[in-house]
Amino acid sequence: MPNGFHPDCACKADPPAFQGIISPFSYAYPVDQLIKRFKEQGHLAAGKLVSLLLAEHLRSEPLKIDRLIPIPIHPFKRLKRGFNQCDLICKDLSQALAIPWSRRHLRSQRLTPPHSKPFGPANEGMPLLNLSNSKATLKAFALD
Repeated sequence: MPNGFHPDCACKADPPAFQGIISPFSYAYPVDQLIKRFKEQGHLAAGKLVSLLLAEHLRSEPLKIDRLIPIPIHPFKRLKRGFNQCDLICKDLSQALAIPWSRRHLRSQRLTPPHSKPFGPANEGMPLLNLSNSKATLKAFALD
């Protein structure tokens, strides 16, 4: 079982192709506002700040990061927004940490509704990430 996963994770039967997930920030003020400004309002400076904070955190992690792979968005969403926030974050992280990045490993195949609706009272304000109908797999680090 890869490190960094909850002991009761259903992924024990079918382990993912990565070693763990890092969540360096709580999705709360002020980080949530930076992310919303970046993603929803196109404030690239807010995204750059999130990238720099994330890079600083990753420097302290004892991980071997092989490659950064951004989660893709559907071409229609990219056209509407003008950018994929994951691409920009990976590019910034790549420059800051000297780690290669590539967007050619994953492709969005379905146009899905926005994933920003809160779910459950315990997680009020948290973004919903639903990949159940997606072919995308989070492969953020340490690819085998």
